[in-house]
Amino acid sequence: MDVKQWLVEAPPIEVLRPPRCPCCGAASRPAGASVVLHGHGVRERMMLGPEAPSGEARLQVAFCRRFRCTACRAVVLVVPRPVLTSRRYTANAIALALALWGHFADSAEAVRERVAPGRYFEGGWRSLHRWIRAVAAGALFPGYVGVGVTLAGVRLREAARRIGSWLAGFAPATPAEGPVGEALWALAFRGGEHAP
Repeated sequence: MDVKQWLVEAPPIEVLRPPRCPCCGAASRPAGASVVLHGHGVRERMMLGPEAPSGEARLQVAFCRRFRCTACRAVVLVVPRPVLTSRRYTANAIALALALWGHFADSAEAVRERVAPGRYFEGGWRSLHRWIRAVAAGALFPGYVGVGVTLAGVRLREAARRIGSWLAGFAPATPAEGPVGEALWALAFRGGEHAP
């Protein structure tokens, strides 16, 4: 579903109900039996970053659906694709920041102005360093570590360049234009939410 739909109201339960419980693997609607994953309310989730690669950074709130599994009692939160676990910034915003800082040698302050919504920061921006270290540890975009690429002994800006290039590879081709000729930072932005 498009992220804009999540910003107005929580999408319908039937549209978002997962096919299986991610914790125990039970089917959510087994044939001939009662529903296993029941709607369990709505939760607001903060999302920081721009909506488009060249858009203005802002704070948005998405209405996410919760489900409760009657088999294992787990509570599952279904969120928009760009939302990452335990991160305020969207996957798109993080990918954009890493590509801008790594490929285009923008200062941390310049990247922060593009990605961080309306907050005033003194000095540098530590989020870039934290994100790169999280990627290296497999806690952010774990597919990067899964391809066997290591960031050991690599300077942070070079690591950001490598990660930004990798994320750009996940940008979906649009039917009309495709990714040919699109700036790498825009590709990284669009690929961020599709990266494993």
